Amino acid sequence: MKQDPDNRPMLAQRMLQEMLQGMTTAAIVRASGINTVTIGNIAKGKALRVTDRVYASIGDAYEQFKSGGTPPAPAAGRTRGAKPKTAASAKSAAGPADASAGYFDAATLQAEIDRLEKRVTVLKQMISLASQL
Repeated sequence: MKQDPDNRPMLAQRMLQEMLQGMTTAAIVRASGINTVTIGNIAKGKALRVTDRVYASIGDAYEQFKSGGTPPAPAAGRTRGAKPKTAASAKSAAGPADASAGYFDAATLQAEIDRLEKRVTVLKQMISLASQL
């Protein structure tokens, strides 16, 4: 899917705008692995250039979108800032091996997950608004 670099921003913008008619920005981000700011800048025509990787990721998600399927998850890879966990840190993060210790119950954990998901949604909306400025 190699294109003339001068046309890639325009072509990527068209693909994103068409996908945004049937998908949310968050779904495109999950499908392509590209961050929301980059997606927003390309969709609004603010991007002056688009890298090969970004263009290929958008193209793959677009092809899947056009075929009516669910866009594939991005390739597993290390994201910026994330550090791989070691076996020792995974054990300590898991907490006590004895479930009867009762540090957390399923309802408490689910409530915390729901609270954090709401905060993430609000933060994504703030990022989206900030990128519009």
